[in-house]
Amino acid sequence: SGESFESHWKFFLADASICLLALDADSNDAEAAAKLERLCDRCAFEMKNIFLLSPQSIHRVLETHLDTGERSTTPAPPEHWNSLLDILVLTPDQQARLLFIYDLQCRVSNKIQEERRDLQSKLHEGLELLETDLEQLTRKMHISPECIVIKRLHKVVYRELGIQEIIREYLYGKTLSVLQFAKLVVYSYPYIPDPTAIVAALAERREAVKRKLTGIRRARAEMAHGQDE
Repeated sequence: SGESFESHWKFFLADASICLLALDADSNDAEAAAKLERLCDRCAFEMKNIFLLSPQSIHRVLETHLDTGERSTTPAPPEHWNSLLDILVLTPDQQARLLFIYDLQCRVSNKIQEERRDLQSKLHEGLELLETDLEQLTRKMHISPECIVIKRLHKVVYRELGIQEIIREYLYGKTLSVLQFAKLVVYSYPYIPDPTAIVAALAERREAVKRKLTGIRRARAEMAHGQDE
């Protein structure tokens, strides 16, 4: 359950924090490093299990403030995740990996959103927008066409959840080191890390750099144009 996961998470935070302090004091502390690796493996295993067995629970805990235990419809501010990027110190290769999966996720999400809008439109406007053969089929089966649309919409929602799981797996399983994962969890407090928000923060940094470079090029072009005159 979500409550059980939160309880285990707090124990992990306490133990991981001790290991990180030990490694800060002595980066060659093999015992602390080994314990931290075991803790991170267990934490990642529990996260994967709860997402697969009860995806609604992981989304509920992502909205929970660990200090107060209260749920909020307002997610952690982007600045919170942006500051974590400075702590993680991602390598250029890690950044490239995450930005690749982010761009892929955006393309897939756009298609899903189009499909969702289409289904919602059909559901809202009524039976006349459904295909004729589908209408005939559902009449024979005595199933309301709206039920077919809702079933499709349900599948779309699970595809969205699947994309988020891919990002989570890619961030935790394919990109971060054990030390980075531990820092991510500890310094995300009082929130549980949101992989989608973290990767989005990295993408926003990329866009900020692009905007800055565009501004520099524009300023240089205007300066050159002024000198020509």
